[in-house]
Amino acid sequence: MVLRADLIFSNWIFAWVLIYISGLTKFSPKIAVIIAILENIGTALLLKTVNAKTLQAVILYFLLKVIAFAFVINDPIVLQDMIALTVLFLIYVAWVIINGETVIGYYKKIHQSLNNNDNNTPFVNFINNILFTRNKI
Repeated sequence: MVLRADLIFSNWIFAWVLIYISGLTKFSPKIAVIIAILENIGTALLLKTVNAKTLQAVILYFLLKVIAFAFVINDPIVLQDMIALTVLFLIYVAWVIINGETVIGYYKKIHQSLNNNDNNTPFVNFINNILFTRNKI
């Protein structure tokens, strides 16, 4: 079973970046993107085994965050942005709990999926099914 994308906080951060770029919010996601990049590095370092498809997906996901960072690199980090990140994270935690999960428990599922190479994380599953599977007509 593929894990839900809405229960992964870095996806919320990516959505924030898109909303920021479109001008719908003045709150910069810079600090959030930095944290997301560090989390990706940590996740990559914790992988025990990985197949080529999972590694490529992890690299692509990391590159998306680096591209997102390029849009906010010159933004100063101000208190308002840190408050916005805190509020977003609290809303995310509430969403995870409403959906019968815990943040730590869900991230354990992500790490387990990546370590087992079972393609259950949303992005790895997408890469595996869309980019690496030949479409038969």
